[in-house]
Parts: sequence; C-alpha cells; structure tokens
Amino acid sequence: MKSKFILWVAPVALAGALAVPAAAQSGDQNSQPNDPAQQTAAPEQKSGTATPVVKQRQKNQQRRIRQGVKSGELTPHETRKLEREEGKVQADKLEAKSDGTVTPAERKDLAKEQNKVSRDIYRQKHDGQTAGGSSGTKAPGINQRQRNQQARIKEGVSSGELTKGETRRLEAEQGKVQADKLEAKSDGKVTPVERKQLSREQNKASRDIYRKKHNDRKKN
Repeated sequence: MKSKFILWVAPVALAGALAVPAAAQSGDQNSQPNDPAQQTAAPEQKSGTATPVVKQRQKNQQRRIRQGVKSGELTPHETRKLEREEGKVQADKLEAKSDGTVTPAERKDLAKEQNKVSRDIYRQKHDGQTAGGSSGTKAPGINQRQRNQQARIKEGVSSGELTKGETRRLEAEQGKVQADKLEAKSDGKVTPVERKQLSREQNKASRDIYRKKHNDRKKN
C-alpha cells in the first residue's frame, strides 16, 4: 500500500517542480517593457520640444513666398531677404529645442518672429516692385492679383455673399485697374511710380471685396 502511494505522488511532485520555472519565466516576460504604455513613457518626457504651430506657419509662409516668386510679386532680392528671415526662425526654433524643452517664453518669441515675417511677406508682395523690375511693360504681379481678385468675386457670387449691385461695383473697380494698367503700358514702359499706383488700386479693390463679402447683405 505504501509503495502505491509513493508511485502516485512522485509524478505529481515532478510536474509541480517543472511548472515553477515555467511560471517564473512567464513572469519575467510580462515584466519586460512590451506594454505600449511603458513604451510611450519615454517620448512623453520629450513632448516639451513639439512645435506644431510654428512648423505649420513655416509651411504656410514658405508657400506664400513661392507664390510671390511665381506671380512675379517678389523680386530676387526680396525673396532672398524673406528666405533669410525664414532661416532665422528655423535656427531659433532648433536652438529653443536644444535643451530638451521649448519654454512658453521661447514659444512667444518664435510667434513674434513669425508675425514679423508674415507682415514682411505681405509688404514685399504688395509694394509695387516686381520681378520684371521697372523696365518694359511686363506686370506679372498685377496680372496675378487681377486673376485672384476675379476668382474671389466669382466665389462671392456663387456663395451668395455678393449682391448684384455689389458685384457690379467690384467689377467696375477691376475694369479701372485694367484700364490703368493698359494706360501705363501704352508708352512702352511701366515705371515704378505707375506700378506703385496700380498696387494701391489693387489693395483698395482687395479690401472692398473683403468688406462686401462680409457685410450683412446677401443675394436674394
């Protein structure tokens, strides 16, 4: 009877002994950093260097510069100046990140820099200087602005933001810009003064389009 008891207990004890290392090994595996929460803990500590707003504004401003180059509104000199400003923003952003965190004060300084760049892009694109210079009758910047403003008027008509009366007045402004442009070209040369005058006219037309599209009047 005793021998039967020993024969029955021995296999059970052996199975239990073998199970202990397996359980221990399983416990060790579960303690490894395979949990997504553990894996993301380290990057979370570096989240202070993220600057998504600055990055998006850089993309927007680069796009505006490229458009200005393409339309002729920016001269090569103006483009170089603006690109240098963009380069300084990038350098200052990297400097702010270099210690592992971008402080609120540093973010504020970067925003101020980008505000200035934005204003400079606008001024350079609307100062009357074009890539064609003051020689000849080319006016690519003026032509592009005419197309842009016509597109804005057309969009206002389609959306109902512009009434028929408002549309006629805006089209009359566009007609005057076109007439003045042709007059400036008539002697074979568009002077810097004439370009500046045309730019002022288009600035006013642009403001009028905005105001009329954002007043309370709607097309019936």
